[in-house]
Amino acid sequence: MIDKSNWSTRLALAAVMAASATLTIAGCSGGDSGATASSPESGSESVEQPTATQNIYQFDEARVMDEDDQIPFVSIDADSPITVRLSEDLVAAVADGLVVAVDHFVVTATAFSTGVCRIDADVFYADGGQEALSAPTSEYKSEPLQNVAASLIGIYPGREDEVLIVDAPPTDDELEYEARYITADGATLTLVDDCSDDPQATDSAQELEFPYTTLVDDLPYRTGIATAYVGVAPGGGQSGGVGTTVVLTGEVDADVSPTGSWQSK
Repeated sequence: MIDKSNWSTRLALAAVMAASATLTIAGCSGGDSGATASSPESGSESVEQPTATQNIYQFDEARVMDEDDQIPFVSIDADSPITVRLSEDLVAAVADGLVVAVDHFVVTATAFSTGVCRIDADVFYADGGQEALSAPTSEYKSEPLQNVAASLIGIYPGREDEVLIVDAPPTDDELEYEARYITADGATLTLVDDCSDDPQATDSAQELEFPYTTLVDDLPYRTGIATAYVGVAPGGGQSGGVGTTVVLTGEVDADVSPTGSWQSK
């Protein structure tokens, strides 16, 4: 758990940096950013990899010796999805013999006037990742898609309310309060809960996990290389505080060198 008691200034700084980056990108987007590569699987669909002009969170802000020094990643542009992925050197820090089941998520969020927020996360699995996460363990003994969802959002099947399996992400009018959804192809998660009073606080954020395809050290549950905490609050945006603010922080199961490089534990 990250101590957020002294983060008000850091959050304000991060918001200013996010606004500056948004304006810079808008001013420099006169041409195509270059070629894109084909992506890993999202359900049964193939899509393009994120381009340089998209919001990308790859745990760079977590490259600190003291996690209390971590500056949150802030997005104030609700129309721009956030790609949550592992940086190249974080991928390289995965221990030999382990494979991460998820390549990346693409996250969007909406804050409603009721104080309820929704998060949608498209899941792009590594080859064989979804199949691996569907397998039962001594902790995950539920239906395969429940096992997948549990591995992706850090819950325990049978101990918490099950995730609702739907053919397509629910519309806003179809949402149920405090519900969690996964589409039948495993490609999209939808998480509905109260908006965060303090979007920096991990205990009120939603988790997106980068789990391993196999169990580690004979543990009965899945562990992973990283967890992204997604906090959502009303406000922000470019139009006088109207919009949605998304705040991401991360925890990483890797060491950081004095110069800021990820290293295997």
